[in-house]
Formats: sequence, C-alpha cells, structure tokens
Amino acid sequence: MLDSKYCICSDKPIDDILSAQRDIPLPFEDMVECYMRCLIECGSCIDQIRACVKDRKLFFEAEQQA
Repeated sequence: MLDSKYCICSDKPIDDILSAQRDIPLPFEDMVECYMRCLIECGSCIDQIRACVKDRKLFFEAEQQA
C-alpha cells in the first residue's frame, strides 16, 4: 500500500487524485501535471501514484490514448 496517502504538491489526498483519474483518464504524464502539479514541485509521491494507477488499470502512456 502507499507509504503516504497525501500529495503535498497538489494538497490533495491520493484517493482524490485516483478518483479524478477514474473520472477523466489522462496519460500518466498529463495526469501528474494536471491532477498533482508534481512536474514542477517535489514529486515525492509520483512512484507511489504510478504503482497505484497501474494496480487499478488507470495507467497508460500518451500513445495509448490516441
């Protein structure tokens, strides 16, 4: 399970980020930028989020969406 259940950069619980990804699925890099803002902030939870979205079949790359 996740070590931290909160994304400091976006000031959101991890569950809220996953819910947003379920509602409006984005390629992973876009998801990180849009829902978490971690590309410009600390990024400490990105690996945890990546594992979580892969486990829930919510992970895909940009070319998979096209």
